[in-house]
Amino acid sequence: MSVDGDTSVGIGETLMREIGTWEHLPHLAQLGALYSKPLLCYCLTQLAMFKPTEPLLRSLRRLALTTKQVNGGYYKGTGSGSMGRHTKHGGYIIEWAKVRTYVVPKDLKDFKLTPFVTKNMEPLKGYFNGDPKGGLSGERYLHRWKTENGMD
Repeated sequence: MSVDGDTSVGIGETLMREIGTWEHLPHLAQLGALYSKPLLCYCLTQLAMFKPTEPLLRSLRRLALTTKQVNGGYYKGTGSGSMGRHTKHGGYIIEWAKVRTYVVPKDLKDFKLTPFVTKNMEPLKGYFNGDPKGGLSGERYLHRWKTENGMD
């Protein structure tokens, strides 16, 4: 059987043995002098065809399991646990041992961690400064209506 002008696939098999794996590809320039370009392309595609793509395997390894990848009985949930229990009469009893609590430092001025929003920010100047009713002022509405419509 001929492959792109070469005499037999036996030469391709020999070349495949010489190339071996992807680690030997730096020596491809030396093989290019011995074998034709179409035969080299054929052998490289054969190597690529039977080698799994590493980026896909890397990303699959890091993904979390889904219910379709494991047997029955696997329930992932949302990560939110119960804060209590239901009663038989339809009520709910909060178990305070399960409730999440966050400890706030006693002296926040000397505390070294800073909030996400700066305390040095100047107040934003809004459109309705100086008007106690803000955007709900009837006088402001009538003034704007008269300026935009031009009638009355």
